[in-house]
Amino acid sequence: MKSSKKNLNLPRITICGAEQLRALKHADFTHVVSIWGAQAPRIVITRMEAMFPTAKLHVAFFDDVIGGTMESGAPGSEQVREILDFGSLLTPNDSLLVQCLMGISRSSACAFSIACQLAGAGHEHEMLKRLVKKHSGIRPNPRITRIADEMLGRNGAMTAVVDAHLKLVAARR
Repeated sequence: MKSSKKNLNLPRITICGAEQLRALKHADFTHVVSIWGAQAPRIVITRMEAMFPTAKLHVAFFDDVIGGTMESGAPGSEQVREILDFGSLLTPNDSLLVQCLMGISRSSACAFSIACQLAGAGHEHEMLKRLVKKHSGIRPNPRITRIADEMLGRNGAMTAVVDAHLKLVAARR
């Protein structure tokens, strides 16, 4: 496994839930990924624009589902591709906020996927370790991780890291 902490020059990544948004309102984030439930009112887009008026914003609507179909509100390839495309625009000088309802599963899976994309292959364990160090309660959504893993051609590396993390979290309970 590659380990080049000093060689990886990534943007600052923050994960939060909806309750923390007010405290972060008007923060200096250059980019925001905001994830809401499939049935959430579309007015949240306007609210997010008002909270982060200078940030580039991507709002997605899907539920925190591991199985199921897009009709059931589960995240699909199209949503994950849009988030990865948005994340590909980040530079080391940028700061990214990734938010979902609880700040635990969907947002952490998307933040992890973007971090893995930017860091390149071989840094999957390090990317999750960095995110967990800053946000100890995260449990990345396995479905989102699997889709991103396939899209980024990681041959299961991202999925394996998240699966191991989820087993560790479950064993601690």
